[in-house]
Amino acid sequence: MKLTGMSLYSGHPRERASLKPDDDKEMKGIGRLASWKFQGEHWVGCNYANSPSMLIRPLAGTATACEMHYQVSSGKIKIGRFVCAAK
Repeated sequence: MKLTGMSLYSGHPRERASLKPDDDKEMKGIGRLASWKFQGEHWVGCNYANSPSMLIRPLAGTATACEMHYQVSSGKIKIGRFVCAAK
């Protein structure tokens, strides 16, 4: 299955509180970098090609920031790396 998208949520995804990145910028030579900073309970949801389902998982309680490296080509997003940590 091919990963086609990821979303970060404030609380459980059923509450539909998807978060926009705090920052999203072009990184020369590697594509784009989106970053989030937060407190409290957060979840990540992953979408896959040809599947209506989303896989969800709560982030570790100590996580306070996430970064996603990705590229956009022909209107499609290719995710390279998604990392969350305590900052």
